[in-house]
Amino acid sequence: MKMMTKFCKYVAAGNDFIIFDNRGEVIDLTVDQIHALCDRRQGIGADGILLLTHDLNHEFRMNYFNSDGSRGEMCGNGARALVNFAITFCGCNHEGTFLADDGIHAYSFA
Repeated sequence: MKMMTKFCKYVAAGNDFIIFDNRGEVIDLTVDQIHALCDRRQGIGADGILLLTHDLNHEFRMNYFNSDGSRGEMCGNGARALVNFAITFCGCNHEGTFLADDGIHAYSFA
C-alpha cells in the first residue's frame, strides 16, 4: 500500500533535507524508507530527513535522520532549514526554542 503525504525539500548551507510536518505523529519511517527517500537516483534525494513534531514546552521538536536511516542527535544546517519551515508553514514564532535529541536550542529568525 502506498502512502501519500506532503513534504518540502530545503537546502541549507550546502546540505539538502526532506522535511515533513509530523505534529500529528502519523509518519513513522523505517530505516529502509528513509534510505530510499534520500537516494539521489531513485528517490527524492537528500542528505537527511527532518520531522517537525509537537512539543509541550518548546515551539517544536526536531527529529533528524541521516540518509542511511540512522538517527542523528542534531544537525545545524538541518536546524536552519527546519526553523524556516516551522515559521513558514506551521505558524511558529520568529523567536523561540526547539528540542532536539541533544537538548534545547534557541533560535531567532529575522
